[in-house]
Parts: sequence; C-alpha cells; structure tokens
Amino acid sequence: MIGWQFDDHEELFRQINLLLSYMNGLHDQLGLPAAMNERISQEIAQRIESSFE
Repeated sequence: MIGWQFDDHEELFRQINLLLSYMNGLHDQLGLPAAMNERISQEIAQRIESSFE
C-alpha cells in the first residue's frame, strides 16, 4: 500500500490545507458548483477524522 507518513502533525495539516486549496482552485477553474466542492470537502474531512480514531 502506498501512503504518506508524517511525524509532525503540523506538517500533515499544512499538506491537507495545500491539497484542499488545489482542489478549490480546480473547482473554480472548472466552474463546478460550490455545493459539490463543499460535499467533497466534508467527505475528505470525515475520512481524515476517521483515520485518527
């Protein structure tokens, strides 16, 4: 399995924010509905949260 490992939680959160920023830019560039972007962002946040449980 391929994945990332972070020893520093701050670096993890910086990377998550960077990836979400890119996703937001892509949604804007493609003219996709904001509701779709929000739904995807919420799903990502839920998956990240569940990985810490």
